[in-house]
Amino acid sequence: MNLKIAVPDNKIFKPLYMNSESVSKQFNVTLLPMPENQVTEMMLNNRVDIALITPEGYGRGLAKADFRIIPGPALATTGYTALASMYFRRNLDVISSCSSPAPDDFLIRIGHKLMAENFAYHGELKKDSGKSADLLKNSESAIVYGSHDFEEVAIDISEEWFLTYEMPLPLAFWVCRNEEIPDDPRPVVEKLASAELIDEEDVVEYNGDDDSGIRRGILHWKWTDEMKLALDQTLQFLFFRQMLTAIPAVKVYGEKAPGEEEEGEEKK
Repeated sequence: MNLKIAVPDNKIFKPLYMNSESVSKQFNVTLLPMPENQVTEMMLNNRVDIALITPEGYGRGLAKADFRIIPGPALATTGYTALASMYFRRNLDVISSCSSPAPDDFLIRIGHKLMAENFAYHGELKKDSGKSADLLKNSESAIVYGSHDFEEVAIDISEEWFLTYEMPLPLAFWVCRNEEIPDDPRPVVEKLASAELIDEEDVVEYNGDDDSGIRRGILHWKWTDEMKLALDQTLQFLFFRQMLTAIPAVKVYGEKAPGEEEEGEEKK
């Protein structure tokens, strides 16, 4: 097996490919970290065999190729996670500008859509560098990774998603192309993940000794039927918010895809 694997070069996804060095030796794998928006293009151009991809990347890719989701390690959120936040200047009546160091990343774009949904901001998301405090010098709002110790008004994106839509938010999962599925890829993606990864990781925001108002959430690190349902619903959201041009089917490696026949089954 000689596999090339593309992954987003983003620390929030690192637990899913933490063991790349040892897996590289065992399976003859080459791991290629890159900007998130390049991962789908690498798959479509047959430059890699497997990719860690976002729901938006999956939807865009499936419009041109037959991607299959590899069940195994994945990432989804429920509630507060501190993965990314929206920041606002105080005492705003209307939000007239928003910036981010990573405006093309899926989680950041979800934050931007939530600002339109819940805070009536329909302007563009501009690229700017710096932490939240720096960004708010030039914009009235900002969307950044992490949860910073900063006194301005902040909203956790994954928590806002769950409060708005009452469903988990899938962030990344492994895919391969159906027409060129490598030898069973499941052992590879399983071993790529951190050995310390658990199926569900609790996230708690502590406020010193005061337990009032503590926010909680879950990082889901394994593909499940619940994540499959959440992905289907998320893809519909992306279509209706014009982030995708069609609603793609959720196709899983080893499972019969919608409209496909079982092996040996004759067409009627």
